[in-house]
Amino acid sequence: TVSVLYWGKKKKTIAHKAMKTCDVENAYEGTPLENKSFSSADSMASSVAVTKHGVKVEMGCPVSGPGLVVMLADSDAGSLIIAAQSGKVWGYTLVPLQLILALPLYMAQELTVRLGTCTEMGFAKLVSTYYGKFWGALICCVLCCICIGALISEYTAIIGVGSMVGIPPVVSCALVSTGLFFITLQGNYEEVERKALVLGCFEFAFFITMLLAAPSPRELVEGVVNVPYKNKDFQILVAANIGAVMQPWMIFYQQSAVVDKGTKKGMEMDRARHETKWGAFITQMVAIAVMLTAAGTVWNHDNRNPDVRGFETVQEVSSTLTSYLGVTGEVLFAFGFFGSAAIGAVVVSLTAVWSISEISGWHGSLKSSCSEAPMFYTTFACILIFSSYAALADFNHIVLNVGIQVLNALLLPLILGFLYLMSTHPHILPKEHRLTGVTRVVYAISFTLCSGIGMWCCLAMLS
Repeated sequence: TVSVLYWGKKKKTIAHKAMKTCDVENAYEGTPLENKSFSSADSMASSVAVTKHGVKVEMGCPVSGPGLVVMLADSDAGSLIIAAQSGKVWGYTLVPLQLILALPLYMAQELTVRLGTCTEMGFAKLVSTYYGKFWGALICCVLCCICIGALISEYTAIIGVGSMVGIPPVVSCALVSTGLFFITLQGNYEEVERKALVLGCFEFAFFITMLLAAPSPRELVEGVVNVPYKNKDFQILVAANIGAVMQPWMIFYQQSAVVDKGTKKGMEMDRARHETKWGAFITQMVAIAVMLTAAGTVWNHDNRNPDVRGFETVQEVSSTLTSYLGVTGEVLFAFGFFGSAAIGAVVVSLTAVWSISEISGWHGSLKSSCSEAPMFYTTFACILIFSSYAALADFNHIVLNVGIQVLNALLLPLILGFLYLMSTHPHILPKEHRLTGVTRVVYAISFTLCSGIGMWCCLAMLS
């Protein structure tokens, strides 16, 4: 975490020096550096390196980016609770599904990079512009409901972690709300992004808990073969897992973040798509780590009974799993859940306020101060206050989390449908970035399968 912050600052300093002193050729596009358009020093920093011969331009790996942040936020508290629930009740059976979903997840998110870069408009604004204000307002309202529900689940997870160390729920909510609000008051998108990434780094604690649980490779293979696809409870968790991975707010966030950051075509856009690819892999591995932890502990000790009672509180998830892993496991789970909930809260709250600003026509950007964008920050504060107050209410938090993920699966066809239409529209994307030919067919099949399976499982649950 310290190295991420340090190297980000160091590369930013290098970029400023390069802008002032260098006249070298861009290795990626063959154009002089002074003629190359960079959205910021941070964008250029990912492409600048110091050698004994001076400064040169190269692709390099970015320190942070919308793709990495949104993918780490995908493994938020709600998603990890679904993963833990899946491992506890069905063992290793749902692990292959997590691996399969990495591909459509990347496919959907990388399209937002193309759309945001080429149009310089967020998802809600783009829908409103090309398909009418009704559809733009509709998806914005639906999105806000999902975001607020997700934000409530993030608050409940943080309350659960705070309770483990004796922090009262009211204090936890107040501290998180204050922290989230001040994180956005940086006047710089890259600073907000870097802080969110640091929070997301805590999720890697789950890889250690997975090793402590020592899952069985043989039983993992058996779980792939023996899939109880006719079981209604299994179908519900399949729908919940699809909704936990393919979350609509991720599409809105990444496109708005790309616009706010000012990502340009060419090298910056390719790097953004590259980081999205690795982010999709990382977030699915985090979910699998939690699932294997639950399967290797609770599921094994409950004699592999698929009818065992599910988790009812966030605290129960942690206390049940850590009862098999000891104090070390408890500390790791506390760090992991806090990090996942915190970065999830940053992303879903910004997603809601960005989309509202796009539809309402307000000036809304993290580069603006409170005086420059009063409605943006006022709406953001109201969302935080309402969600924190709702999280303090007495209800079954696990039911809320599962319900949100199932709702995501039900709404996925609408969001993916608009995403596909805009990515094939001749007046929205230039030909070189538009979905055409075989690629267009592959994307259509992938989105249809994800939407169809999610809808089928949800209808089976409601019938």
